[in-house]
Amino acid sequence: SGYYGFNNSGDDAILISIYSSILKTGRNIDVTVLANKPEETSKKYGVKVIYRYNIFKVIKAISDCDLLISGGGSLLQDRTSTRSLVYYLSIIKTAKILGKKVMLYANGIGPVEKQRNRNMVRHVVNKADLITLREENSLTELRKIGVKNKNAIVTADPVFAMESISDAQARKAFELSGVPTDKPIIGVSVRNWKNIDGFLYDMAKLCDRIYTELGRNIVFIPMQMPSDTAVSRKVREMMKNPSYILSETCTPSEIMGTIGLMDAVVSMRLHTLIFAANRAVPMLGFVYDPKIEYYLNLFNMPKGGSINDYDMEKAFVSIKNITENRQKYSDDLKVISSEMKKHSQDNVKYLFKLLDK
Repeated sequence: SGYYGFNNSGDDAILISIYSSILKTGRNIDVTVLANKPEETSKKYGVKVIYRYNIFKVIKAISDCDLLISGGGSLLQDRTSTRSLVYYLSIIKTAKILGKKVMLYANGIGPVEKQRNRNMVRHVVNKADLITLREENSLTELRKIGVKNKNAIVTADPVFAMESISDAQARKAFELSGVPTDKPIIGVSVRNWKNIDGFLYDMAKLCDRIYTELGRNIVFIPMQMPSDTAVSRKVREMMKNPSYILSETCTPSEIMGTIGLMDAVVSMRLHTLIFAANRAVPMLGFVYDPKIEYYLNLFNMPKGGSINDYDMEKAFVSIKNITENRQKYSDDLKVISSEMKKHSQDNVKYLFKLLDK
C-alpha cells in the first residue's frame, strides 16, 4: 500500500525499490500492489495491481495476504489532506482486524498537525508489528504523537537501493527529450506549492545566471506529472535563455540515469535529491518541508533557503562553488550514499524476519 499509480516518480521509485528488493532475495513471494491506474502501473513496472479504491478487492487482497506493507514515503501526514491519512490508516487497521501482520516500510512521518489526526495515528500505528523509518526525525515525530510501539527502527529510504539505467541509456533518454549534451547540465526540479509565484520568478532569474555566467544548460526534471511539468514551463517562460525539459515518459530509473550525467541539481523535490545522491551528483536544495532540510544536512549539501525566505545571490554562489569543486562534493556523496544503501537494504531483512515468524 502506498501512493502508487499517480505519476509521481518519487513514490513509484519507492514501489520499484521495495518490489525489486523482495525479488532479489529469491524467495517465493507473491506481491499485490494497491494503486491508482492499475493497468498502467502493472504494465510499467511488471507488478500485480488492484485498484486501490475498489473496497471489495482491497479487503479480499488483505484477507488473502500474510503480511501488509504500508510502503515508504510521507503517507502518514495531514499537510496535503486528512483524507489521504485516513485512507492509509484504514488499510493498516483493516489488516489488523483481519489478523494480519503489518509493517510500515521505511516511512517518513508527519507533519501531522490536527489533534484528531494525531490521535488516529497513535491508535493505529501502535498496533503495527514492525515500523522502519527513513530518518531520525520520523522516529522523533512518532514519539511526540504518542506512539510507544517498541518495534520502531530507523533505516533509510528504499530508493537508496534502486538501480539506475546505464550512462549510454541515459544519453539516449536525453536525446529522446531533445536535450543537447554539448555542454554541462544543471538539473532543476520544482513543484507547485502555496504562494510560490515570486519564488518561481526568482528561480527563472537564477537559471538564466547559471546559463550565462556558468555556461551550463538548464534541464527541468518533472517528478509529478502533469503538475511539475506545468510549473517547470512557468519558470521556462520567464527565462530569457533557452532551457529543456525531461520527457514525462521517463521512468524513475531513467530519471536517475539522466541525473547521473548532470553537473549538479537544484531541487525542491526530496527524491530528486536522493536520485542525485545515489549518482554522487552534488545538489542545492530549497526547503518547503522539514524532510528536505533533513536530507540536505545528511548529505552535507547547501540550502538555498525556504521557498518563503530565500537568497538567490547566495544560491548562485553555492551553485558556482559546487561546479568549481564538483569532485570533492561527489566523493563525499559516494561515501554517504553507500552507507545509506546499506541501511536501505536492512528494510527487506527486517521484512523477512517478521514474515518468517
